[in-house]
Amino acid sequence: MASLFSLLFLSLPDVVRDVLVDPALRVFLILDALPQGLVWLLVLLVLGFLALKFFRVFGAGAPRNEKPGASSSLFLRDLVSLLRRSRYSPWARRAVRWRLARIAVALRTERELISPDRAWEEIREGRWPKDPVLSAFLRGEGGGNFLRELEEALDSLYRYAQGGEL
Repeated sequence: MASLFSLLFLSLPDVVRDVLVDPALRVFLILDALPQGLVWLLVLLVLGFLALKFFRVFGAGAPRNEKPGASSSLFLRDLVSLLRRSRYSPWARRAVRWRLARIAVALRTERELISPDRAWEEIREGRWPKDPVLSAFLRGEGGGNFLRELEEALDSLYRYAQGGEL
């Protein structure tokens, strides 16, 4: 049997032997020397990686079965949860202020044709908005009732969105 493989191996051209057979034989010998559990673990990891890549590539274009208002209801649920936590959590208060500041920057860049970076800079420095309630709220300088301050800041921002001035 060994002589049959020797004859077959010797009958191959040198290029095929050097490029295909020798590296394949070396890989086989290395894998044969490893414990079987390790080999199967490597095989499973490679197959799992390929499966994830396959599903990521081919699953991305597939339409998702979402309800039309699902994303907005998730957004509202998240916002309500954040507002509930803002009663006792400084992190939640910062998150609410950050979201309101993003809305303010978006409104200002749309109305006044100003860059978002400049709008953020003016909010940080206290140059905008001129409304002291909204300005203090966006910079986190309020010390009283957070929900009352939020309501006043939302009223000011709503007037600005409707065409009013700050």
